Amino acid sequence: ALFRAADDGALWVVESGAFRQLFAPADRAASTVAVSPDGRRIAVVVFGKHDETELLVIDARTGAAQAKFVAPLGDYVGTVAFDASGQRILTAAQGIVWLWDATSRGVL
Repeated sequence: ALFRAADDGALWVVESGAFRQLFAPADRAASTVAVSPDGRRIAVVVFGKHDETELLVIDARTGAAQAKFVAPLGDYVGTVAFDASGQRILTAAQGIVWLWDATSRGVL
């Protein structure tokens, strides 16, 4: 499957040649996307209307939110990636890198 954060703020998936909207955050825009190594989860950066930045982990099949992380200091997050185990998520913003524990939902 191919995942894309679109200009309309939604997250789309392309499967079997067809587009399907997977996730559409209310009053927020999806931006950067990363897929876990097992393909079951998607980390997506979303921006709110008051410039708050969140990292959401969603189910790749259903689009249901599984976890939510709020970027410290409300910084813009431009990069997101899972580690090889899928247990940690790396985000980078304005020269600062955070490593999140996908299980405990805390910053390491």
